[in-house]
Amino acid sequence: MTLSGPSSTLVVALALLSVSACGGSQGGGATTTARSEGPPSGGSNDNIPPTTVATTSPGTGAATEVDTAGRGVDGQILVSGPGFAPPMLRASGVAGGPIEGHSGPMACTGSYPDRPQHVLKVGRRVPMLRVVADGIDRDLTLALRTPDGQWHCNDDSGDPNFGLNPGVDIPNAQGEIDVYVGVFSDSATGSQYTLGVTEDANRYGSSLRSGLGSAPPPMPGMPPGVVLP
Repeated sequence: MTLSGPSSTLVVALALLSVSACGGSQGGGATTTARSEGPPSGGSNDNIPPTTVATTSPGTGAATEVDTAGRGVDGQILVSGPGFAPPMLRASGVAGGPIEGHSGPMACTGSYPDRPQHVLKVGRRVPMLRVVADGIDRDLTLALRTPDGQWHCNDDSGDPNFGLNPGVDIPNAQGEIDVYVGVFSDSATGSQYTLGVTEDANRYGSSLRSGLGSAPPPMPGMPPGVVLP
């Protein structure tokens, strides 16, 4: 049957509308591409480097593990090698944090931040590197992580001027050493401290105080701290 006039025009228009509503004829319709705003399931975003994030206990809001991979460290301390100068390198910061050291991988006494406050970068091997801290009247703790993954901890070093000051001796120190300065009591979190790095076995945390210098008389070697695999 042949259509002509206004009726034919109406039929053709209706046919075109029907095809458009159905997405066009097979093989000839318009294509819509879905765009994902994020990486696909199981994928990764190349703009975000992999990192170890401190975990949170459900319902507590407290971090439970230290971050040893994606650390955002403010203070780096460069140690060229044996005989470095000055004989006592100094740094400062704020002690303590949400990490209970005894329950985490470090297994150290004290409460610590989830990232190290400092990183020692030791060039040539130093036979004995001593790290000490002083908080004037605060009971501080120290936890150091050496490149081999071991933790070295100390609470009370036997400092002759303030026995609660911590100190750790690292034998054959080399490479990058993470330094966490903690507090024995949570109430001391946020305390200011001074950190010292030296080769002198007669220096303690209190040696960082003005006018005290090395500790007289020499005392037995400082406990090297707890070494854990």
